[in-house]
Amino acid sequence: MKNIIKIVIILFIIINIPQSGYTAFSEKFNGARPMAMGGSFAPMADDINAIYYNPAGLISITGLSVGGSFLQYYNMSELQNFTVSLAYPTDTAFGAFGASYHSYGYSLYTETEMVFTHSLILLRNIKFGYNLKYLTLSLNPDPAITPVIEYGSDSFMTVDVGVQADFDRNFSAGAYAMNVTSPMIGKNNAEESDQKFTFGVAYKPAGGLTTTLSFDKAIEDDYQIRAGAEMWVYRMLALRGGIQSRPFNFTFGAGLNYNVVYIDYALVHNSLLDQSHIFSISMMLGKGLTRDIFIDKKKKEKPITGVTEVYYTGPKININTATLDELTELPRIGPKTAQRIIEDRNAKGPFKSIQDLTRVKGIGPKTFDKMKHMLTVGKDEDVKEIPRFKGFDLNTAQMKDFVDKGVSPLSAIKIIKYREEKGGITGLDELNKIEGVKAEDIEKIRKLVEEVK
Repeated sequence: MKNIIKIVIILFIIINIPQSGYTAFSEKFNGARPMAMGGSFAPMADDINAIYYNPAGLISITGLSVGGSFLQYYNMSELQNFTVSLAYPTDTAFGAFGASYHSYGYSLYTETEMVFTHSLILLRNIKFGYNLKYLTLSLNPDPAITPVIEYGSDSFMTVDVGVQADFDRNFSAGAYAMNVTSPMIGKNNAEESDQKFTFGVAYKPAGGLTTTLSFDKAIEDDYQIRAGAEMWVYRMLALRGGIQSRPFNFTFGAGLNYNVVYIDYALVHNSLLDQSHIFSISMMLGKGLTRDIFIDKKKKEKPITGVTEVYYTGPKININTATLDELTELPRIGPKTAQRIIEDRNAKGPFKSIQDLTRVKGIGPKTFDKMKHMLTVGKDEDVKEIPRFKGFDLNTAQMKDFVDKGVSPLSAIKIIKYREEKGGITGLDELNKIEGVKAEDIEKIRKLVEEVK
């Protein structure tokens, strides 16, 4: 009976699915977090799952990461998908590197992938990444189905490429091309591997909420539309949902965070077959982390919370004149807290300094620290006079400018974050106060800066 089940499954995979556009090494369900969002992850990929959804996003991780995921397709124990990944961001201009192993199938039919990933900052606020993949298709013939199988076992290499652009702290876009070299699978009756191109945008309409919209196009197939959302309702809990257009599926899931561990779950509904359940676990073993909900209580400094926040240079929000909608654009400020801010200033008068915002219920020191570099009360005397540096301006230089001069990316991030929080850097000696900036990087900067105007 067990062999009959296996035969039915392999026939379904090899014969029926290709007629609807399936080829070997097409997209699989990798990672519970992305799949809970309908697979619409390319524009916001910021964790270890970026390896399979947009390698450009791997540079967003700020510490050594390990993770894995597992699922049984349509609750069939004979059809399994397993992934284990490792990623590490170097403290250099070389960016981040990753490696992953992925296995799909069962004893009669198995696809395996070994992936090497590299991601770096290409231009200012633009990230680029690629995958080098070694793929193997293994068929173990069963006498009952051998006449159907003509592929044979084969191995080959291919490449994925991706790019991400962070336009501001709320809006980003990403593009991803899978199997761009279009390798052929098999020696006899060879077929072309699946190629797919994805473009998507991500938008954060409110603190803790991210929405995404993606368009996929496979060669000789119609467009597929995906949409997803992720909402951190509490620093330890995230809720997610998504939809796919072809075939129409809906997905949902949740994520739990405890210390450096993330546990994610996704359910993928299928209108024809049974549901698929995906489980993932990952750990961030280094400093900082990518999902901006986390706060390390053991450290006094705030963790780096993502490239878009580090690069925030937009107009400051005047808390004495801002509307409710404008206030909800601030990190961790929802409609209720925004309304409290308005009621407070109406009752007690204008805020005299941005620190006065902490008198409003719901805004504690941690919340204030996260958004203080985005606030103003509209008074000239509260605006810090920012000096300009000759040779290399520390108060205007962006990530690419630092990296081009040999400064490590993490030191550059620390400097940019510090100057945004403090309103600017007043002198070279101030660099010594920034925790996490390497001494050799400070020395490089001293040689670049001739004098202070």
